[in-house]
Amino acid sequence: MERVIRGSSNVYRFYKPDNFKEFNTYNMVRCTDVVTFRALTDNLEENEAEVVISVLENFLDRSVRDASSEESILESMGSTIRDVMGIRTLAKCFPRSKFAIAEPITRPKLGWYQQHYNDTITALNESFDFMRLNNVTKIVGIPQGCQQFENDQVHLTATSGKIFIEGLLTESEKFFKAPLVDLADDDDDDDVQPILVTDQLSARLDKLKNQVRTRQVKDNLIFTRIREEMDTTTNKQKEHRVVITGITSSVAPLMDPGLKKEWIRDIVLDIFKSIIPDFGGEIIYMNQGKNNGRYIPLIEVKLNSVKNATLIRKTIAEKKKRGTDFGRL
Repeated sequence: MERVIRGSSNVYRFYKPDNFKEFNTYNMVRCTDVVTFRALTDNLEENEAEVVISVLENFLDRSVRDASSEESILESMGSTIRDVMGIRTLAKCFPRSKFAIAEPITRPKLGWYQQHYNDTITALNESFDFMRLNNVTKIVGIPQGCQQFENDQVHLTATSGKIFIEGLLTESEKFFKAPLVDLADDDDDDDVQPILVTDQLSARLDKLKNQVRTRQVKDNLIFTRIREEMDTTTNKQKEHRVVITGITSSVAPLMDPGLKKEWIRDIVLDIFKSIIPDFGGEIIYMNQGKNNGRYIPLIEVKLNSVKNATLIRKTIAEKKKRGTDFGRL
């Protein structure tokens, strides 16, 4: 049995058989444009094969690079989808082979791509519905909410890349393991009793419901993992900041913006000195909170180091624990 993954950089960067031992081993074939795709599919061996294809976003990107108008963009995207759907001919030539084609992921770098993304998915769904071959299917490798990208807004992060590969292999192998059923023969079988057809439909609906529930649970776990990683990164980026609430002052704020900043800075420095008399940290900047356009007694202060910010937070916590009264602060 020949097993192949034909994928772009978001696949070959992350797929290493040793990292996914719970799945079958696949031959990784790099593919980034329609020309290469045609050559690869034309050279498929005449034996049973399981093929995972995940390159559509690259094909769409390359097809539109020379487009100069909205109309030409749509024409190029439509032409690319038609080229990919040419897999129908190959699938009919090799009826014992199976092809799992991954839904394209997003590409935040490209405005036109994001603008037409939903329409692209709709067109693909319609194309697969029209194809009606039992050895070709469309799969979703990774939910949109889990697609986190590096700074280039094209390549997935390491965490998202791992989730993507796991999703591709999980959904593909579900399809590969399922028996091939000729639906046309089922429709023409006069010996099938109505009650049997009803039972079959009921079983299929139950199976679909279970698949949806399982997918929802997995998606929730993935979202939680991504959210936790993002929260951890955000918290680390803010370790050098201190948020102060319950601020009061006997001196009224000044109208001049520059003088008002000095007024706030003096308040914050007095607070820090009340906590640590010899505090030597420096204030980089401050932001006063607002609610419905009105200032509130809350200030976010960025200090010159994580060490100084941590010292302030720990000291006030220790003093409050020992009974020091800071009022509403």
